[in-house]
Amino acid sequence: MLRSSNCATAPIANLLLSTRQYRTLTPSVRAVFSRWLLATDPPDHPRLRSAVARAFTPKQITGCRPLVGKVADELLSKVPESGEVDIVDPFMMRLPIELSEELLGLPPERRQFPGDDIISALASKNDGPVLDAAEIVAMIVFLLFAGHKTVTGMLGNALVAFANFPDQRALLRRLGDYT
Repeated sequence: MLRSSNCATAPIANLLLSTRQYRTLTPSVRAVFSRWLLATDPPDHPRLRSAVARAFTPKQITGCRPLVGKVADELLSKVPESGEVDIVDPFMMRLPIELSEELLGLPPERRQFPGDDIISALASKNDGPVLDAAEIVAMIVFLLFAGHKTVTGMLGNALVAFANFPDQRALLRRLGDYT
């Protein structure tokens, strides 16, 4: 069913971009949205998905653990030890943003001198499909949105799950060494 042309994604994305709130976007921004992974169909979708899979290898993800721990520790150190705490803005909203900033920085020379980061893997001309500059920008924006939404939702669900267990905050602080 999902391979049926009746379930194509691109027409739905185009319909969304035609709504009032999206019509005010500049043509270049609309072009970026239309190239998002979620807004494409074959043959573009498998090619873009392959490029992302190349960037998110187990080695790449494992290599992020110290960074995640460092950023989480810095943010948690600003959370008061007791009393009522609004954890959403100072932690849940900031964690994915700060991680994304670290992971997705892209100076122009990375295509020529790739590093060991996600953008370099996307921009690499080795081992897989080559993305053009517009597709790389669209993928970066998509990853920022997707990463932020996923991490924020996961953290929110974790807080709800731990809400009935008051001893969990102390336990989490004791387990805070992620390196």
